[in-house]
Amino acid sequence: MVRSAYEQSSTHQQPRNNQSKRNYELYSGFIPAKYRDPDRANVFIPKIRSIVETLAPREVKALFSTRPYMPIETKRKEFRESGRINSEMLDSYMDMANLFEKAVLGAKIKILDGNSFLEPLPYFESITEKRMVPQTVLGIPTGQFAIMEAQVPRLRFRINVLAPWEVYVDPLAVGLENKGDCRYLVKFQLVSKRQIIQLANKGAYPGFDLEKFEKQFNGGADKSSHWGLSMLSDIGLGHSGLDEDVMVLLRYESEERYIDVLDGQWVLRDVPNPFKHGLINLARWPHSVDPHTQNRFWAQGEAKPNEILQQMLNDTENMTLNNHMMSNQLMIYYRLSTTNTFIHPIMQHLLFAALS
Repeated sequence: MVRSAYEQSSTHQQPRNNQSKRNYELYSGFIPAKYRDPDRANVFIPKIRSIVETLAPREVKALFSTRPYMPIETKRKEFRESGRINSEMLDSYMDMANLFEKAVLGAKIKILDGNSFLEPLPYFESITEKRMVPQTVLGIPTGQFAIMEAQVPRLRFRINVLAPWEVYVDPLAVGLENKGDCRYLVKFQLVSKRQIIQLANKGAYPGFDLEKFEKQFNGGADKSSHWGLSMLSDIGLGHSGLDEDVMVLLRYESEERYIDVLDGQWVLRDVPNPFKHGLINLARWPHSVDPHTQNRFWAQGEAKPNEILQQMLNDTENMTLNNHMMSNQLMIYYRLSTTNTFIHPIMQHLLFAALS
């Protein structure tokens, strides 16, 4: 079921993945080899990059420049202190999860491609705390204190930023905010063997046979279908696609069930929706909403409508430089009837071949 859902969504989403690849090339100032001419100018004006790097700081500053990130205000005076405490608590959680750093990355992706996704994952971290315990004698406090260490669970949040090519959505999805907007989605992620072992030891995958997994693991499966790796490879950057410790994790999520499948053969979990909100645990960050009722899940980014402008700027600058070079390149014409005796025999042969 997970594989079928992924293949159906990936087929429908392939045009968007292709556009994301072009967008990243435009942002990186990369000219594909088939468009390069060794005898002509190959200039790239970083217009798309300028747009992204101009808009991203504005949006991040507008949304995340003030603390606390999520202020809680109450109308009744007797609850103001409670609101202040909760605001500081949420702000501390978001700060430990590096919300500002994740927001910068998410803003750049959504400005470039139209959409980015944020995935909040709550978990409990076991930490050692020191406590002062009052000492007593026969139940009577002595006024002295003993320092004791104890392992206590503390709530933490992990925020994952996902790009459009890492989220394969129900082709008929219109949103994630309301029930029924999206039947399912599949998160395509790369994980290492050690990450799976650590999560299994912490109880993330109850019932998973970890001992059998360690014995039968023969290296990660083919990762060529990861679109993010192919985007890096096409512009000449290396990637970890050949690392045998890295595996493909398909995370199927719907309002009813959450299923994690590793390398197409290991079912890590198959459980009912573990979140009380009953929705798919993913936040959508659109840039400019597409004015189409069936396509409003995917927003419009800045790269696609400005792609023609980027190409026009490149072509104009290239033509200017090419014309300048040709106008300043001296050309010598020989009249063979008068300069015959002064030209080397080899040059004579070349000239006759060129003029014949």
